[in-house]
Amino acid sequence: MPDEQDILEDNGDEQDSRPASRLFIWLLALGIAALFLPLYLVSAAIGEATVPLQTELDSVQATLTTPPEVPSEEVALTEQLLALRAQLSLIEDAPSTLVAAHTDWPAIMAAVRSYDANRVRLTGFTHENERLTIAGNAVEERAVFEYSEVLEQTGLFSRVSVQSISISTQPTPTIAPTPASGLPFLTELSMPFVFALSVDLMRTANGSR
Repeated sequence: MPDEQDILEDNGDEQDSRPASRLFIWLLALGIAALFLPLYLVSAAIGEATVPLQTELDSVQATLTTPPEVPSEEVALTEQLLALRAQLSLIEDAPSTLVAAHTDWPAIMAAVRSYDANRVRLTGFTHENERLTIAGNAVEERAVFEYSEVLEQTGLFSRVSVQSISISTQPTPTIAPTPASGLPFLTELSMPFVFALSVDLMRTANGSR
């Protein structure tokens, strides 16, 4: 059984160890605090330093995304410039439009007259909606189709078609004697076939002629 002196020594050892352990804990806590305090201070300083930078960055972004304010005089001059450019474009396109809309009537009329007067005689000519209607008489049907082919080969017309061919009811030309020889001759060629041709004018690439 332990005596009283041993018990007192044990109690004394326990009392001596408690302050030492408390001191160690405090020293450890102070060491940790001393370690993290500079980090906290550095982080706070960085955060404070980034505030004006972030503000400046927001200002720059707002400036870049906001369209610049244009003076009213410059806006008016720009509108006038655009209007002048539009007018200039119309003027530049005018010659080609006029050329495209031009109809070469001398060439067309020369082509219409390119027929054999001994086989074909024209009696009518009309123009409406870019289409010609040619009426006349012929000695035979073949003469009408040959005349139609001649018109088509000129390249001035996009389409040439025979609308109608019929036998005329006009009387046969009279036969009169020749004053000098007394021999009979026809006062007028007999052209019993009446025809009508439909001729479309050649259109240009932009659809006008």
